[in-house]
Amino acid sequence: MKNVTSNILLIALTVLALMTFGVSVSAQEIAATAMCTIPAGEFTMGYAEDTTGELLPHTVYVSSFQIDKYEVTNAQYHAFCIATERSMPTFWG
Repeated sequence: MKNVTSNILLIALTVLALMTFGVSVSAQEIAATAMCTIPAGEFTMGYAEDTTGELLPHTVYVSSFQIDKYEVTNAQYHAFCIATERSMPTFWG
């Protein structure tokens, strides 16, 4: 239930930010909040031709996690910064 509530809040904040900045809200913008689960598992990380020995291929285990199905827009990130009272990126001026 908490995940559903978080998604609804994120959608509402995204729509509010888009409307505030005069950006029309499309179904794709709203759907951009969809998440997908990446299952836990192992993968090989590293570079076979590394000459320093620091990045040689090795097996890494990663716990399952969720990630946005679509890229986050600047408007969505702006809404997130406002909602969480975080600083805007310095390169935004």
